[in-house]
Amino acid sequence: MAISSIKNNTSGRKTILSNSSLTVADRGIFGPNTLGSNYTYEYVQISSTGNAVIFGELGVTTRTHQGVASATRVVFGGGTTENTINYFTAASLGKGKSFGTLSVGRTSLAGAGSATRGIWAGGIPGSGFSNVIDYITIASVGNATDFGDLTVSRSQVGGAGSSTRSIFFGGEGPSALSTIDYVTIATTGNATNFGNLTSARSDLYSAVSSSTRAVHSAGYSNQQTMGYVTIASAGNATNFGDYPTTYAVFGISNKTRGIFGGGIASTTMQYITIATTGNSTSFGTYASGAGYTIAAGSCSHGGIE
Repeated sequence: MAISSIKNNTSGRKTILSNSSLTVADRGIFGPNTLGSNYTYEYVQISSTGNAVIFGELGVTTRTHQGVASATRVVFGGGTTENTINYFTAASLGKGKSFGTLSVGRTSLAGAGSATRGIWAGGIPGSGFSNVIDYITIASVGNATDFGDLTVSRSQVGGAGSSTRSIFFGGEGPSALSTIDYVTIATTGNATNFGNLTSARSDLYSAVSSSTRAVHSAGYSNQQTMGYVTIASAGNATNFGDYPTTYAVFGISNKTRGIFGGGIASTTMQYITIATTGNSTSFGTYASGAGYTIAAGSCSHGGIE
């Protein structure tokens, strides 16, 4: 489905630009940050570069939550309202709708999954740290179901994966962790240890992936260096390249490109080509204001084949 993008012309008025090469399945939707009171969500086309465009409001004022997605729907779970799940229809700009609730309410959790199933892992359930993994069927509105447990209770985890496997990177529990876990998406059960990060990191919150490789953001205590794993092969992470110094960024991706954005005192977005290694490149900016722990979901990512 072709969509339109928006830019300002020289008179300052907005112009609608049709681009048949951009589809809804290439959208990444994100927001809001944990600073201030702006609860609007924005989107970008992952295959292009440029500034973000306002998408709409989710319908609930929550933060430190996380997104999962199919090609048609982006679903955000948890956050400061703790157990709520809400969603956007990716093709329809505007207000989100209620989806259901998590099995255990918590903030600062990870999101991953496939085209059909969304998975949330870890987080903070009011106090302490959680090892809970929940899942939903993205096409069917309803409450989340318990999937199993992480190997270590923790929050601020980075989540990504392929159509068959979800990977969860690092986090805090309460000190920074180097643990990498994985689950097989189509089954239920406890996570299995995958390997270790190159160094312990908290404030990860996000990772991006193709169908074969997952790349985690820099995180706190190593604020520039990204790392990657080959999803099908358990093992330790390898250095990928550098990202401008910040942490607690959001991540969205399609099968070839990953975008990290936001973070402490930042409104910028950077992108990488997942199949290669190297430093990130400027993508654009977003409008909601500098912040961190921005929730995000992309309609075309490693989990969608």
